[in-house]
Amino acid sequence: MIEPLPPGKLSYELDVNPSIDADDEDPVVGTLTDGVRHLLAEEGAEAREFLRASFLTSAVDTLWNARREAGLTQSQVAEALGTRQSAVARMEADTSGSMSLHRYVDYCMACGVLPFDFELEGIDRLREFAHASPELPRTARNVNL
Repeated sequence: MIEPLPPGKLSYELDVNPSIDADDEDPVVGTLTDGVRHLLAEEGAEAREFLRASFLTSAVDTLWNARREAGLTQSQVAEALGTRQSAVARMEADTSGSMSLHRYVDYCMACGVLPFDFELEGIDRLREFAHASPELPRTARNVNL
């Protein structure tokens, strides 16, 4: 059961079964963390899609952070890559995963960094971790604590 919303917290509504008429069942109400826990409580397509989207978002957020930490503009990264600023903006917003790994590494190198290591974890283990600690980043360090 989801805990009641603490005072001062933002609320949300999560339609856990869109085929059910809203009048037939109360929506899940609580914090965003409660919604993530609810979504990841069971195996299924929704949980897998959440984990996929979360990884892709984290990957492109890393590009944006690398550029900002390097003190570079999108135009400067574009020049280093031999492309246009608008292409760099699309790379930083590519949560669909259409960017090639080669292009991802080129972008990182233009910012003076490289991905250090990739570690793989089982989907069920990540789902369980994200369910237990949805507020923590899904890093190997956090998952293996």
